[in-house]
This record gives sequence, structure tokens and C-alpha cells, in this order.
Amino acid sequence: YTIAYTLSLHDALPICFPVTIKKEKKGGKESVIKMIKNHEDGWLWKVIEFQKPVWLTGAAGSGKSTTASAIVFCREHLLGVPLEEIIDPHYGINKKEAWKWLEPKQVFMSDDQIIARFLGQVGRWKAKCQGIKEIQRSIQVLVDEFTNHSQNENKDIQKASSIRMSASLTDPRKAKEMITGVSHYLTNVGMGGASGTAEARKRGLITIQRKT
Repeated sequence: YTIAYTLSLHDALPICFPVTIKKEKKGGKESVIKMIKNHEDGWLWKVIEFQKPVWLTGAAGSGKSTTASAIVFCREHLLGVPLEEIIDPHYGINKKEAWKWLEPKQVFMSDDQIIARFLGQVGRWKAKCQGIKEIQRSIQVLVDEFTNHSQNENKDIQKASSIRMSASLTDPRKAKEMITGVSHYLTNVGMGGASGTAEARKRGLITIQRKT
């Protein structure tokens, strides 16, 4: 389903204060979870818990990455699902801003890295779904600037982003991987150029439209 909202999470809910969660005081995490569940009928907690891929969309500067960061952070520190990868060509800037509280195990920034990682993810999902690769635990993957990939001059990255988007509509949930993505639009261009997936995106994704 699609959620539209106008406030940033900083304003709407004080969950973006990571120190509150990290202090490890008795009842600290439980109190934060309770607060999120009680906020606006608990829609945000449902987003955090759902296994379906979550996509944040909106105009530049609307707070998409900050919102994505809050969701990823809560999943890691409240659900215990570690952040395995960040795929972001602007990671050098975002690590000081939107991603400053996140601790990914791996980061991919260059075109070559992103192509290899997109195709590697698809292969990993299939291997898990087929039982070839053991699913040891749930993990998270964060993808930013997805709009740019379908418009990239590099044809290989265009193809890789399209393949990845198509596979992400079904495989990650079965492979126990929580995907959070950031894009400007919900169109085929914004979703990696994966044509013919509009209906599948409606059924297979949670989309949050950030309004300014």
C-alpha cells in the first residue's frame, strides 16, 4: 500500500534520536516500540515490521533519505536485523548526513560496484529461495538514488537496475532480506526502468510518498 505524509519523522515522532534506543537502559527499547505503535494507529511500526520492500519517494530535499535512515535504524536496533549493504553513489556525502547513525557492513558507490552488487543480490536471493544458500538470519539492504540508474549513460547499470527491481518484487521477502529504497518517482524510470512491473509494484511494495 501507499502512505503519504507531510511531516518529517523528526517532527512527527521522536524516534530519530538514536541515543534513546542505544542507551540500553531497562525498558528503553520497549518504550520506544510502544511509542511507535501508539503513533497514528501504528502505521510506522507496521512498515518497520513488514518484510515487503519499502520505497521512499518524493522531491529532492523532501526528507526521503532521512526517513529511510530512521526505518533502517529502527529495524536494526529494535528488531535486531543488521544493515548488510548500502548502495549509494552519493554515500560520501550521505554518510555525514542522512546515514550518520547507520553502520553498514559494506558500501557500494561506483558504477562498477553497483552493477556487480545489483546482480550479486539477484543471485543471492535466488540461491536462498532455491535452498542452495542457507538463510542464517534476516538482513537489511539500503539503496539510494535509484532514479539515476535507469537514466545512467552506462547501459550495463541500466540493465542491472531493471533486473534487480524485477527480482526484488518477490525474492527478498522469501530470502528474509528487508529492502529499503529511495527514488524520486514511482514510475518505471524511478523504479530502475523495469517495464511491465507496475501492477506487481502495487502488490509487492510498501511505498511512502514524502510530501513537501
